[in-house]
Amino acid sequence: MQFLFRNGNLAVLGVLGAGLIVPLLLSSGFQLRMVSIIWVYALLAMGFNLLYGITGQISMGQQTFFAIGAYGFAMLQAKLGWSPFVAVPVAVLIVAAVAAVIGLPILRLRTHYLAMATLAFSLMVVGLANRWVDFTGGSGGIQVPALTIAGETLSRQGLYYALVIMAGIGLIIHNFIISGHLGRAMQAVRDDETGAESLGVNVTAVKLRVFVLAAVYAAFAGIGFALISRQVNPSFGEFPIIVAILTIAVVGGLGTRFGPILGA
Repeated sequence: MQFLFRNGNLAVLGVLGAGLIVPLLLSSGFQLRMVSIIWVYALLAMGFNLLYGITGQISMGQQTFFAIGAYGFAMLQAKLGWSPFVAVPVAVLIVAAVAAVIGLPILRLRTHYLAMATLAFSLMVVGLANRWVDFTGGSGGIQVPALTIAGETLSRQGLYYALVIMAGIGLIIHNFIISGHLGRAMQAVRDDETGAESLGVNVTAVKLRVFVLAAVYAAFAGIGFALISRQVNPSFGEFPIIVAILTIAVVGGLGTRFGPILGA
């Protein structure tokens, strides 16, 4: 029982409970699609909150990992014929690997230099997705097969509940990190990198861990959005996505535990 009252987990259960009731109050598939997208953006904003709100690293490339996760999930099924339950973890691992490789050199930059570098990376990936037609499908994108479980196609309502559960798990992990040792190290890096290093915090390791973790959140969000849209295209990695993330962060409250949910 003590676990329920730690790190705001009781409030998380309340949010999940409210989310599970929502489909009963809706009257159309369009409304269900809209509220499903809310949970996708909440998950995406959680990673950005850890990276920028808690650690102070302004990345303008979260939408890139969102797109890579979605493309990886779609391609592993459409081109290789993999099961979606295998494609999900493999796509997330691909995103984590890309984030680690990109993060090692790029996180040496700070403030607006980091923002510009991550934005440049994003523009490169979108350009590649548009032009490599044979691999990515170009502007038309790739169709995502419907999710089936035991031979039955998952309904829109079933997909909604899956997204709520995924966002709930993400929020618990988000709050646990903020409350723990890593969260305190992240806040120290945000407030003063030199001071944090003098206190024994491995600043490079902390920033890289959070960068990869934020990318993983974005990958799961991208997979969720791909399942809702039933296709993946270059718009997944375009600038309006990061504008939406920034808006959610500001409206919900940067650096707060429930800001991503409230903002979304």
